[in-house]
Amino acid sequence: AADLPGPWYAPLLFTRSSDTLRMQVNTLPPLEENTDITMGFMPVQSGNFILKVTEMTGFGPDTLVYLEDLKWDQMYLLTEGTTLPLLSFPGDEIDRFVLHFHTDPVSVYEKKADKSLIVNKYDGKLYIFSLENIAFDYIFVTDLSGRVINSKAVATNQVVMDFNQPSGVYIVHAVQGARHLTEKFFQF
Repeated sequence: AADLPGPWYAPLLFTRSSDTLRMQVNTLPPLEENTDITMGFMPVQSGNFILKVTEMTGFGPDTLVYLEDLKWDQMYLLTEGTTLPLLSFPGDEIDRFVLHFHTDPVSVYEKKADKSLIVNKYDGKLYIFSLENIAFDYIFVTDLSGRVINSKAVATNQVVMDFNQPSGVYIVHAVQGARHLTEKFFQF
C-alpha cells in the first residue's frame, strides 16, 4: 500500500504480513475466522497520541474487532469512531499491538473502549486520560478499603501522578463537577 499522507513527524501505524513485510494500517493480510494480526506503532517522538477508528469496512457484520495493547495489557473493542489515547516513550517495542478479528462469540473480551476513563501504569507513574475530553477538577487514588493513596487538584483531561505502591487492587477516582468517574487497576 502507498504511504499515507501526513507530516513527517506523524507516527506510523502498520500491520505485518510476515516478519519483515510491513503494510500501512489501511491494508490487512487475508482475514480468516478468528484472525490475529500484529500491528506496529512507530512514533517519531515520545508523547500522547490519539488513535481514531474510521471506515471499518471489508469484513462481515458479525466480526468483532479488538485492539490489544501489549505494553499496557489492555484490550479494546473497536467500533466506528472509537478514539483511544496512545502514550509512547523512547525504546517502546515497535510491535506493540495485536488486532483481533473474531466471529466466535466465545472469544469476546471483557474490556471495551467505551469507557470514559483510561488508566495506564509505567515506570512508577499513573497516566490518566479522559476519552470525553472533560477537564478533571480532582483526581485521587484509593485502595480497596477506601484509604486515599494519592490525590491531586487538576484542570486538564490528562494527568500524570507518582505511584509507587505494593501489589494490589487500586481505584482511580476522577471528579469533574458533580460527575465522579472510577477505574480499577492492578499493581503487580
